[in-house]
Amino acid sequence: MRNIFGINITDDITNTNPDGQIFRANSISPELARTFDMSIEFIEEVERKSKLPLWMRAVRAISGTISAVIGVGTIRALGSVTIEQAFYNAPYLNYIAITLFIIWFVLFMAAKKRAKNVERSDEFRQMKSHTDSAARIIKEAFKIPPDAKDIDVLSFKYIIKNGKVNVKNNGFVAYDNLPCTAYIRDGSLHIVIFREEWVIPLYNIIGVAKRNKKISVPNWNKETPFNKGEYKKYKMTTNNFSMIYFKPYYDIIIKCGEEHYGLSIPPYELDTLSSIIGLEFIE
Repeated sequence: MRNIFGINITDDITNTNPDGQIFRANSISPELARTFDMSIEFIEEVERKSKLPLWMRAVRAISGTISAVIGVGTIRALGSVTIEQAFYNAPYLNYIAITLFIIWFVLFMAAKKRAKNVERSDEFRQMKSHTDSAARIIKEAFKIPPDAKDIDVLSFKYIIKNGKVNVKNNGFVAYDNLPCTAYIRDGSLHIVIFREEWVIPLYNIIGVAKRNKKISVPNWNKETPFNKGEYKKYKMTTNNFSMIYFKPYYDIIIKCGEEHYGLSIPPYELDTLSSIIGLEFIE
């Protein structure tokens, strides 16, 4: 089964075309595309400034993980010895744990301060303006109806080895959760992602499959935090690189001719997309 937003790099590592090209219907004009790209570039630059450099995030992750491992080992040892004895038994190890914890805490606070400083800056206010401008361009270009829903879909690169699909990592990232807009028009599911519109006739959608696998995505695209409000029930977690982990995810199954396609979505989008296409998942 192919995936609509899966990218096959088995024979061409530079390939950027998703498998579901047959469903790609429209793109915005070159003039609007340039304006849109300028807005996206500005948004990405501001977001980059709000985060610590990659090497600092790596140091934070490593120091936090090692100090936590040592700390857990020390706590477990307290079942048979006192705190003083546990420290005496491995003083250098505990000094290392304390030092690494301090490094982690300093970088953690630095990341929070950096993010707050960016949020208070004029650049951040300009970013909001650019975000609104990009959204307006897309809404007008594709005539998106007012009842359209903002959802995430999953995209990934893969190779086929021994007849099996193997998702490939790009650094720390294997899956991307792409923000898009979904709605029904003329008996078809329309999905607008960035500058393009994908159209899937509803009669081609034949089911929903659960993929009982834990995966992670690099971004959180909702206003409500991933562990708050309506999203708390999905029990998502994060790591020191701000990757969001969840299990399971779902594939909307689509049959077109003799081919089967999957439209992969995070668990927190199942109810919304099911209500749009009128097809519920049955366990």
